[in-house]
Amino acid sequence: MNGYLIGLLIGLPVVLAGFLLLNRNRALQKAVVILMAAVLLSSAGLALSMRTAIVSMPAGLADLGLPLSVVANLAVLAGLAYLSRAWKNRWIGGLLSIQAGMLIWLAVSGRGVSQSGFFVLDHLALLMLLLVNGTGALALLFSLKYMERHEQRRGIDGKRSALFIAAAAFMTPAMSGLLLADHLLWLLFFWQSLIVAGFILISHDRTAMALKNSRSFVGWQLFGGAVFLAGAIGVHSLARTLTISELLVFNDANLILLPVAFLVTACLVMTAQFPFQAGLLHCAAAPTPAAVMLQAVTLVNAGIYLMIRISPLLMNTWLAKVVAVIGMFSFAAAALLALMQHDSKRVFIFSTISCAGLAIALASLANLQAIYAAILLTSRHGATKTLLLLATSGNDSSR
Repeated sequence: MNGYLIGLLIGLPVVLAGFLLLNRNRALQKAVVILMAAVLLSSAGLALSMRTAIVSMPAGLADLGLPLSVVANLAVLAGLAYLSRAWKNRWIGGLLSIQAGMLIWLAVSGRGVSQSGFFVLDHLALLMLLLVNGTGALALLFSLKYMERHEQRRGIDGKRSALFIAAAAFMTPAMSGLLLADHLLWLLFFWQSLIVAGFILISHDRTAMALKNSRSFVGWQLFGGAVFLAGAIGVHSLARTLTISELLVFNDANLILLPVAFLVTACLVMTAQFPFQAGLLHCAAAPTPAAVMLQAVTLVNAGIYLMIRISPLLMNTWLAKVVAVIGMFSFAAAALLALMQHDSKRVFIFSTISCAGLAIALASLANLQAIYAAILLTSRHGATKTLLLLATSGNDSSR
């Protein structure tokens, strides 16, 4: 993997998303979205031809890796603070301040921490890239016509659709960055970027319900980010690395089991497992492309991916048993709750939580067959949930 592939997977789609934000011409938007879909699919196809590869920071920038990741995360937190400034919510403000303090502490105390990893492409990342880019491209193409009809029906200013489509377009390259990141703080940066885009998608209609839902979404995801940072600090203190590939070969996994438990909890928040399901349930009234992006393309897949990535650290531990119980409980409880719903979007959300719970439980077993099953389940869910959400968008009872 080289810089050209990174540019295709992350850089060029981000530039195209920025162009969509500045452009309000429908015909040009359609052309750019089609181009972006082609870029996403072609870059995934190019990645398919490559073997496992690691991209490290350039030699002259290696010592700046940690400060750069901290600055990038602080910039995203500042953006979230600006977007949520009207809420005056102590919960969200406190989480933003806690994360900022943790990041600054890592920047100050992180000297000597290994910075060898930057991006990694292996078979797991490759399979997830194919899923994310394929479903993301389909959702983007669908969103153009859908948002035009949605805004006409709701009487919403059509100028806002450019922001919505740009945010949806941005989520796919941000998810690609999360899948490729081999450094915990860079992974967090891409996750926080997904939160910003998700906030824009959920709050698009600007109704009281949409703003309430977006506030809940941001609050739960920031909580997950704070828990993730707590795990990163623990890993930094005990293993002296923030690189995932080095963490997996650490010679005493039991020593870092407690901070790993914090990382696992962040995975449970991302996938909306019980008792963290509220963050995803409050997104039920969001436009269908937002539901597709959050459930089938980005955040839920991100949580399962990270759980699979760190699952070797759980092998034969008490933490694996706890995670398996939580995952199986979420799998069964969410499936039963899905049968009791009358709103189609809530049915889909509970089915997503259920499927993610089973994948989390399988990953916690940390054996090869279970991990293959979790990957297959995640791929099937992402593809079928995308098609189901798009196919039933015209019959949504929540409209």
